[in-house]
Amino acid sequence: MKKLSILITALLITLAASAQITDKTQIPEVTQDQRCIMIDADGNFDVYDKINNELASASEAIQGDVLVITTQCEVYNKFLSDFYSQSPYSNDCVILFLDYVKNTYLITSAGDIKNYEEDINASFETALQTLSDDSTDDEFFEAFIESVVENCAIGGRTSTSEGHKAAAVDLPDDNWGKYSIGQRTEQNPLVFKSFLQGKLTAEQLRLALETPYVDTAVKVYDAAGLLTDSEISKLQSRIHQFIDKYNVDMVVVTINHNNKQAGNGNIATENFAMDFYEYNDFGKGLQTKEGYDGAILVIDMENRKFSMLDVGQPHDKYHVAEYNYQSYIEKMAPDLTNKNYYNAINTFINAYESDYEYEITFPWWKCSIFSLILGFILLSVEKRKYKNIRKATSAANYVKEGSFRLTVNKDTFISTHTTKTYDPPQKSSGGGSHGGSSGRSFGGGSGSF
Repeated sequence: MKKLSILITALLITLAASAQITDKTQIPEVTQDQRCIMIDADGNFDVYDKINNELASASEAIQGDVLVITTQCEVYNKFLSDFYSQSPYSNDCVILFLDYVKNTYLITSAGDIKNYEEDINASFETALQTLSDDSTDDEFFEAFIESVVENCAIGGRTSTSEGHKAAAVDLPDDNWGKYSIGQRTEQNPLVFKSFLQGKLTAEQLRLALETPYVDTAVKVYDAAGLLTDSEISKLQSRIHQFIDKYNVDMVVVTINHNNKQAGNGNIATENFAMDFYEYNDFGKGLQTKEGYDGAILVIDMENRKFSMLDVGQPHDKYHVAEYNYQSYIEKMAPDLTNKNYYNAINTFINAYESDYEYEITFPWWKCSIFSLILGFILLSVEKRKYKNIRKATSAANYVKEGSFRLTVNKDTFISTHTTKTYDPPQKSSGGGSHGGSSGRSFGGGSGSF
């Protein structure tokens, strides 16, 4: 840390030599292309062009704004707040602030990038330890810029919806080739409803033709390339065990691009999940219109969402995903955010099986009947204990004559205190029942990562 302190002090002295600054600094008026800002005592400022250009490149890489500001102000947090609120920069911003008063630096951020501030600081501190005492100003700034890009470049950001959608720009194409069984045509939409009715509506046909046409025996469709071959093999085995045990289908899909952004009024990820399940005729019990028993998990890298839906008996009779999707979000989101995709999928399979097992073993109506019967038995037992007790007809039975006299009757108001606790509802996305485009009813919901 001594080396770090010496380096920062030397840097600040160098920068301050050409800019004597007082606490009376005014907020400068800047344009968005001015990113390395050195403010003087009168509120005037210079832009360090070389680093400014590198900051511009970094800003493009993270689709936000990366700034360096040097000034002198005792209450620098207020200065930064005022500066940022009056500036033309975007909602996603990270600032390296050099404090001439304390000879220290501060990294602060806003918007999506706030989620990576701790990582940026850690990377920057590590980088500074590698710099020598005679390192140049440029090397100091470049270490900061590299730390920002390393942790916030599009493709690595995983926190807000806007950042997620931007991150999709550089995602690789989906690979459906290894799962495809051919080109979809009007003759092979593979929708059971079309078999029952002999036709599809124009909208259903359009949705069917836009849906990947896959081999339904596979069960794990890693089109986004998030899993290794070994992980896919383990998940396939685990899913087939579930299917064989419960006669309920299960499908896992990962995608980089989602072409179901519109359609049924639900969010895009759920649209994709329902269409993928319906237009490939997944599900057990297809002999009847009420069949299609199964569950599907879709991990959507474009929208940074994951949807867990079920259909047929798991939904219509037991409402497994509908009742438990919030717990799936809480269990899976941390692993998905940290790119532990295999762990997240395995967690879903285990959790869904556990919930399904519970629902078919202890459905609510059985529990209710059991509780009523048990309550009746206990009440009967207690009643028998007191069969010789008779109902009292007067309070005099309980009071000894002459033992109680009321001489004073006084009401005294001491105080009143009412405590109200605000308990906001848990944030969730898309819970409840959802109508698929071919008429099937799905249950479940979606979470973000």
